[in-house]
Amino acid sequence: MIPLEDRQRLARDIQIAREAGARLGLACDIGGIDERTLQRWKADGGLIALITVAGRSHRARARGAADRCVSR
Repeated sequence: MIPLEDRQRLARDIQIAREAGARLGLACDIGGIDERTLQRWKADGGLIALITVAGRSHRARARGAADRCVSR
């Protein structure tokens, strides 16, 4: 299994290559992964860290405006 930091870095590098005009298949080949692997990582949240709280895994996510505007 590829560590989270490596997956994030590879996905970012592929995105940069795509923005520069590279085809997805070629960028993935150079990165050493299949296009389907990148697709699974994105679909399954494989690019987001998991946090274990009380024995249960939870996906870490950025806090949005709605999270900050909670009335008390």
